[in-house]
Amino acid sequence: MMVEASTVTFQDVAFEVLTAAGDVSHESEGLGFTVFNASGVVLAQFAVSNGLMSMGSATWTYSSDTTPSTPLTYYDYIGIDMGMNDPAGQGLVFVVMGVGQYTGTVSSVLP
Repeated sequence: MMVEASTVTFQDVAFEVLTAAGDVSHESEGLGFTVFNASGVVLAQFAVSNGLMSMGSATWTYSSDTTPSTPLTYYDYIGIDMGMNDPAGQGLVFVVMGVGQYTGTVSSVLP
């Protein structure tokens, strides 16, 4: 997924994938979330626990040039590693949650 507009930093957001019923998706081989820049360089990663596709906090593992205060910018890409499971047609929803000073959510149905 491409970031189309953003004013938030990594410390201000957390991600999750929900089922059509609104529960956190459990993907047995799911690894988590990765944000890449437009050149494909990894900026930050979050490894999920036991395939539960949710971040309990905005605690990322950062690349050497990225910090919690680095903003997500236009043309950054969000990768969702769900393992071998194909999300097509399952009604899964990607949710971005505000953390700290930011509140609310933004969501998008996965293809």
